Amino acid sequence: MATTDVRFFDGQNWVSVKGDPGDSVTAAEASASNVPLQPNNVLGEATATVKNPPDVDADGNITLDFEFGIPVGRDGTDGTPGTSATVSVESTGTETLAYGQEAVVNVSDGALSDANDLKLNFDFKIPEGKPGTGINIIGSVDDEASLPACDTPGLVKGDMYIVAVNQSGEVGHGFIYNGNDTDCWDDVGQVAGENGKDGCDPNLTAGDVTTTTLDAGNNATVGVQRQAGSTNCAPKFDFAFGIPKGQDSTVAIEENVTFKELCGTEQAVARLPLQSGGENDPVYRLELDVPVVKVTSSDSEPTRKCTGDIWIVTG
Repeated sequence: MATTDVRFFDGQNWVSVKGDPGDSVTAAEASASNVPLQPNNVLGEATATVKNPPDVDADGNITLDFEFGIPVGRDGTDGTPGTSATVSVESTGTETLAYGQEAVVNVSDGALSDANDLKLNFDFKIPEGKPGTGINIIGSVDDEASLPACDTPGLVKGDMYIVAVNQSGEVGHGFIYNGNDTDCWDDVGQVAGENGKDGCDPNLTAGDVTTTTLDAGNNATVGVQRQAGSTNCAPKFDFAFGIPKGQDSTVAIEENVTFKELCGTEQAVARLPLQSGGENDPVYRLELDVPVVKVTSSDSEPTRKCTGDIWIVTG
């Protein structure tokens, strides 16, 4: 049978020594910290404490607060050294994504069975760059003040005007419309040079002419070389002729030299076609095809169209 109370007789009454019920524990908290190793790799002592006195709220609820000290483990032994892996790139691939997508790189191992032999495959997915704004040359104006106003109807981003002289005195700068309500023209630098010098119609002349006698039966030859220092307007050419020797014959070259203008990028050509006579008295005519840069000043498009030719538009 369990004891429920203890009483003593004080001479008149039996007095109970049983106290009132105590407060109950309603919560517990705990925290922990490491206990470091002692010298010579000796473990520290584990500890456990309870806060005394405990926390008691207004309703008599008790909260116990435990603190534990956990010893840090001893240092382990070093592991076995690993084997160095061989890494190589087996393949690479590239895929272009649409603008705005994120770049992606996928890497896979082509030799999964061997951890020490990595054969990597790279697959790059790269987005296109942001689309640029095209440039449309509208025309030219004398200065920056003559550029169209920012609210001019019909202006679109990328429209460009060439300004003859900007505020800094620089020639031929391009100004591109950026679409802003104010300060809408961006100077992108020089896009046109200064006006070129007036051209000229070249006056072709022959300079030194030398003749070398070739053995009979050889073909006649002509070498053409422009003289150093001769100008584009008055080019002078030296000629070296190789004339085959005939048997008891006379060779003559007509005094009239035929000139034919070629485009400036073509190669000069000289010919000596036979005009008359026979094997012993041939007469040759000198025909020259000479490259020329043609300068035309007119209000209509020139009929000749060669690379490097210049058309000065009038009207």
